[in-house]
Amino acid sequence: MRNSQNLRWVGACAACLLLSATVHAAPSWNATGLTVAGPDAGKVVAALDALFGSKVGRKMPGRVSLRANLADGANPETHTVVVLTESAAEREAFVAELYASDAWAEFLEEMSGLSRTPGSTMRGVIAWNAGDRSDSDVVWINHYLSVSEPAVLVNAMNTYNDSPSGQAVPSQVHLSAIVAAGPGAPSHIISIGWASEAEMEASIAKQQADPAYRVLVDTMLSVATYHGANLQREVKAWGDISVEDVTDTGN
Repeated sequence: MRNSQNLRWVGACAACLLLSATVHAAPSWNATGLTVAGPDAGKVVAALDALFGSKVGRKMPGRVSLRANLADGANPETHTVVVLTESAAEREAFVAELYASDAWAEFLEEMSGLSRTPGSTMRGVIAWNAGDRSDSDVVWINHYLSVSEPAVLVNAMNTYNDSPSGQAVPSQVHLSAIVAAGPGAPSHIISIGWASEAEMEASIAKQQADPAYRVLVDTMLSVATYHGANLQREVKAWGDISVEDVTDTGN
């Protein structure tokens, strides 16, 4: 029974670390959902600490974040593991070495007893971003969209970002194109990070009264179907690469 649980974790964690092999240099990410009992949340952190504190884990060429799902509708998943990487070649070499290590085997053994049914997986590439991409942003809202005209949306986001009110927003913003997520999945995600929920609430209240922001929202809704949002808080992150470096799109 334990072997079959480990095999399920091989599949889930392979999806988490083997991100989509895109032919361009856009930053890539993968999100894997976990359903963990409250008392076991600390054990998940400890398992990730051990993995990325190991000799092979310290070679990871990206950034891994464990986020608690604070609000996600009927989704039973309690946490999400988000992996960011900037180089497919570095990632491939790292994963090959990781899979051959004792640290990986020990991680799978530990996780098989904590989240026995690995949940949803989603892969994407970051196409556009703005704001101060700070590692201290720990509160995240992800807005899910099906976009018919991505160029129109990007142009509207650029216009708002270049406005005085857009420049004053304290958050960081990332627009991702979804590579794989299963049937009926959105085509894009807008992820917004803040330093705190208080900063988020103050920023959103200010934007709601801003005509320039209203133009952005109206334009977005003219070229996209909105599927809703979830709210997450980062529990801990691993890796020596900053969010700014690993999400550089050059825009």
